[in-house]
Amino acid sequence: MTPEDFAGPTPEARDAQLRQYRARAAYYDSFALEGVNNDWKHPKVVSARAAYEATVTELVGLLGEQADCRLVDTDLWSAFSDAHKDDVGFRPRTPRSRTAVLRWFENLKATAEHS
Repeated sequence: MTPEDFAGPTPEARDAQLRQYRARAAYYDSFALEGVNNDWKHPKVVSARAAYEATVTELVGLLGEQADCRLVDTDLWSAFSDAHKDDVGFRPRTPRSRTAVLRWFENLKATAEHS
């Protein structure tokens, strides 16, 4: 996605989506910073992730828990899209709320634990 892809239902939501886009890029870029060495617990990575999560919280507050996951948590949606394709052979074709995506991952984990 690019910044032009965001068309939040309100100017506030669009601004938050743009901040999330930048925060997500900064999070993944933080792994390449000098001294980080792909350490998930490095303070720079933790700080970058917290900045991303703050945008998720803001967007959920603006758009609601049942809003399309792509609009409120692009990182979760990306992981879901990849996992869905691995699980059923194709990417999701319909919008899913963030709540539904989190529930899908919980069910996938529970199924794997009982296999």
